[in-house]
Amino acid sequence: MCVAAARGLRARGDKRAKGAKAEWTLAELGASNTPADLKLAVRGSVYDLTAFADRHPGGRTMLLLAAGRDATELFESYHPDTSLVEPVLAKYEVGALAAPEGAPPADALPTYPPVTPFYAELK
Repeated sequence: MCVAAARGLRARGDKRAKGAKAEWTLAELGASNTPADLKLAVRGSVYDLTAFADRHPGGRTMLLLAAGRDATELFESYHPDTSLVEPVLAKYEVGALAAPEGAPPADALPTYPPVTPFYAELK
């Protein structure tokens, strides 16, 4: 249930060309952990949620706890039905999490398996 890639510009504006897909290193993502620059990754996609933080139903604090990190596990534990959340999240996608330098692409990032019907039912 991964959000489709390349959704365009982030909600608050971006200098990149429309439709461009940026790659974010873990270090770049880690530096974006403040209320003024709040980015996080979910299933390998990076989202700029700065403009959305005050409207997040769970509160700004929940987003700040996950800011600058891969928040896949946290995201999935609070959003069992991702079909409701994905359209909102897609608006804020700014790119993908880049593989660490020198790492083979297939094994580069820790990933979580896709949600299976069995797991979805248990949630």
